[in-house]
Amino acid sequence: MAVIADKVPGAEIKADLLPYSDAALFTVTVSAPSAEGVKTLAKEVVAAVKEAGSAKEEDVKKAIAKAKVADASRFENTAGLLTVAAPGVG
Repeated sequence: MAVIADKVPGAEIKADLLPYSDAALFTVTVSAPSAEGVKTLAKEVVAAVKEAGSAKEEDVKKAIAKAKVADASRFENTAGLLTVAAPGVG
């Protein structure tokens, strides 16, 4: 989203994920100095979101593997181990 926002000076795009018990809501907020800027960026954001929904199976597998490595690396130092394990102690 940051790459898209850079196309209009002074623009900002913020994406959020709002989880619920049985689903989640993905939101995108676009702001720009002019209505024309918002319109231009909004069209590009929609195209990017649609493209993300059509990810190739290989790309999804790579993303899952990367997330697993990031998750496992939380235990690589004492602070990470304490952050994960400490809430369960006591």
